[in-house]
Amino acid sequence: MKFHKNEIFPMNLLFITEEKEYLAVMRDSGITEPFPNMGEAATLAADTPDQGLIILVLLGEHASLPKETVAAILAHESVHVKQFLFDAIGEDTPGVETEAYLVEFYTRYLLTELKKREDKKTKKTTKK
Repeated sequence: MKFHKNEIFPMNLLFITEEKEYLAVMRDSGITEPFPNMGEAATLAADTPDQGLIILVLLGEHASLPKETVAAILAHESVHVKQFLFDAIGEDTPGVETEAYLVEFYTRYLLTELKKREDKKTKKTTKK
């Protein structure tokens, strides 16, 4: 489980695509939401004693979806990351460019992490 440690804001971001990984996080965070179904996603926040604010982006089974659809889903979830973050720091009136850059940053981060996971899966299946 790899957190994106944020050096600027008081939060950690965790991108989860496997239900078993999510179940481990649930035990530690007190979150009880179910893992998303195929083609669905969710963004949740938990204030934990050990890690502080954790924002979880959950992506259900997505292999059969077009890449553009997955990118749109992750962009949508990035808006929720920004919303949880601004809520945590008490920011009520951010500038529009600040919002846009944050959504762009988190969308890029999530897409990069997803590609790393897909590449890792591809390597495993080609070794067999």
